[in-house]
Amino acid sequence: MSNNSLDATGWDSTTWSPAGIVMTSGGNTITGNTIKGFGSGVFNQVCDGTNVASDLNTFTGNTFTDNRSGIQVYVAGACGATTVNATITNNSFDGGLWSGGGYVDLTKIGVRWNGAARPNDLTADCNWWGSADGPGSPGASTITAGVNVSTWNTTPTGPCDGSI
Repeated sequence: MSNNSLDATGWDSTTWSPAGIVMTSGGNTITGNTIKGFGSGVFNQVCDGTNVASDLNTFTGNTFTDNRSGIQVYVAGACGATTVNATITNNSFDGGLWSGGGYVDLTKIGVRWNGAARPNDLTADCNWWGSADGPGSPGASTITAGVNVSTWNTTPTGPCDGSI
């Protein structure tokens, strides 16, 4: 999926929020999209029996604005020997607060694991997190446990010269 604009701005349910893209398989490339105003910009469901070969999903060059989670990797069940593979690079996660659904969520997450126990860690290097100081710094999007970031973009368009 390339070069689309998905916008849920104005969604006002206080009980749930939509996802911009829902994926239940591997081998997908999501690139060059603008995804705005969703609970999850991308909801990537894994370990549900549909991607037993653990085909790589690629997320690159996307702009995630005003989403509660930019990319949510949701573990639906026991993964067994399955490894979840993803390339997450050169995306822009805008940081700040998410105010969809009629409330303000103080935790805006760029990339997150959710659901059952994650099978492995993911690497999300060379992304913009909303601050030159990287994910989790004041004004930036955060990441959850199991998302590794050793370098990041210090401006929305790079360079990838921020590091721990």
